[in-house]
Amino acid sequence: MRPALAHSEPVTALAVNASGRLLASGDKGGTIKVWQLPEGALLKSWTEYQSPITALAFPHLDDTLWSLDTSRALKAWRLPSGTKLATADGIRERGNLGALLAVPSAGVWYAMQADERVELRSQADGELLTALGGLDDKASALAATPDGHVLMVGGEHGNLGLWVESQGNRLQTVKTGSATVSALALAPNGTRALSLHADGVLRIWHLPELRAGTVFESTLGKPCSGAIRPQLDYFAVGSEEPRIGLWGLAASGVKPRLLEGHVAAVRALAITPDGSLLISGSDDKTIRLWSLPEGKPLRNLVDLASNYKSFDGMSYKGMDVYGRLVVFTLPCGSPLPPGAVCACNCVPGSLEIPRSHAQKFNTEGYCSCDLVCTCNLVPAGAEEGRGFLGGRGNRRPSSPGGSSSRTYCSCVPVCTCQSVVRNY
Repeated sequence: MRPALAHSEPVTALAVNASGRLLASGDKGGTIKVWQLPEGALLKSWTEYQSPITALAFPHLDDTLWSLDTSRALKAWRLPSGTKLATADGIRERGNLGALLAVPSAGVWYAMQADERVELRSQADGELLTALGGLDDKASALAATPDGHVLMVGGEHGNLGLWVESQGNRLQTVKTGSATVSALALAPNGTRALSLHADGVLRIWHLPELRAGTVFESTLGKPCSGAIRPQLDYFAVGSEEPRIGLWGLAASGVKPRLLEGHVAAVRALAITPDGSLLISGSDDKTIRLWSLPEGKPLRNLVDLASNYKSFDGMSYKGMDVYGRLVVFTLPCGSPLPPGAVCACNCVPGSLEIPRSHAQKFNTEGYCSCDLVCTCNLVPAGAEEGRGFLGGRGNRRPSSPGGSSSRTYCSCVPVCTCQSVVRNY
C-alpha cells in the first residue's frame, strides 16, 4: 500500500500560523495548500506559481499568507479563499532579491536577501525600512522570532549574523567555518538559535549575545531543515536522509531519537506554538504529524486529488477555523476528531493499486452503518444539549439514582466501507 500523499510534487516549504491552527505547505510544482491542525484536514489548494515554493509565512494578519518561489516572486493570499491580493511595489517581484524570506507573525517588517545585505521592509506597504550589512557573505538562510525582535542570517561561506531590534541596524557576526549554513531555527522567545551546516555540524547559540553553545554532529546527511520546541528541551532536524533526528537541546554527546516514516529527504519542518506537534514535509510528497516530546507518529495529511483513485479515505463533517461547515478527509484508519460527524469511516483493504494514474479502473464501495451515541449528563432543569451540527440530542430517561440530572445523547451513523477495484 502506498502512503497517503499530501502533494503531487515534493514538499518544499511549511509554515504554521500564530494560533497553531493553520498549516501552509508548498511544493516543487508551485502548488500551495492550507490545512487545519490538529485534525489535518485540507481547507484549500491552489496553483499560481510555475516554480518551486521556497518559503511560506503568516504575517501579522491572521487571514493572510505570503509565499515566495525560486523566481523570487513574493505574493500575498487572502484566506480561506486563496485569492491573490494586490501588493505594494516593495512586495512585488524584485529581481535583486534572493529566494529567502523571513516574516514575523507579530512584527511590522519582513526580511529578504539582497546580495550580501538583508533588507527589512514594511509588511504594510513594502517600504524599505533598513538594509542590514556586515555579514560579508551571501545569505543562504533566514529566520525570525514571532515578535519581530530578532533576525538571524546564515551565509554560504559559514558566516552567521544576528540582528536584535534594540541593538542598532547592523548585523553582529561570527565565523563558524567554511561550510554553508543550510538552515536556521530560532526559539520563539529569542533566547536560543540553531544553525545547521552543510557538513552535518549542528550548533546551538545563546541569544542575544550570540554566544556559542553545544555542538552536535549529525550523520543523517546534509541538514535541510530544523525547528526548536518552544519549551527549549528538544530540537528536530530534517536532512537528505528520510529519517528525522530529535535531539535533546542540552544533551551533548547523546545520540538523537530517530523518527522513521519518510522515504526521501525531509526539506521542511515546523513545530506548533504550543510545542505539541512536529510537522515534516518530504520529497516523498507526504506531510507527517508527530507528537512531541515523544516523537510518536500520528498521521499523514492527505489530499485525495494527489493520490490514486483507489486510495482509502474517511470523510466527516465539522467546523473549520473560519466557522464554515466543511467535509474533511483523512487517511483510512485515522481517529475521528472530537465532535466530528462521521460520513464514511472506511477500513483499509487489500487493494490492487494501479501502477500509474493513466491506468483505468472502477471502484465499488460497500458500507454497513451503526448508530454511535455520545451522551452527556446534564443537571435537571437545564436546556437540552445540542449536537455537533446544532441539532437537539435524543433524550434518554435519567438513571434511577440520578433524580437531579438527566442524560442526553446525540447519535450519528458510523459507516464501515470496503472498496473493491476492478481494472479494465
